[in-house]
Amino acid sequence: MARLITLTFTYDLNDLVQVDDIIFFKSGTGAKRLGTITVIDTTSKKITVSVADNVTTPANGTYFFFAKDNKALTALGGATLLSGL
Repeated sequence: MARLITLTFTYDLNDLVQVDDIIFFKSGTGAKRLGTITVIDTTSKKITVSVADNVTTPANGTYFFFAKDNKALTALGGATLLSGL
């Protein structure tokens, strides 16, 4: 089962971020998958993410980045994009 969490940013969101992109966060020396974007509100600088129950919610100040779904991009002839929010 998944739960929804909302991430609030203090700066403008990256123009390339979209619903269904995958959000990751920096954890120690690596990165962990947080979940899939379900809602983006550029006015309030908030992103809602569907997160699996076994994923720990990151602390405030955590570095987040996103990636495009390879399957979706393959259908469009694109490549994976990783970018910081």
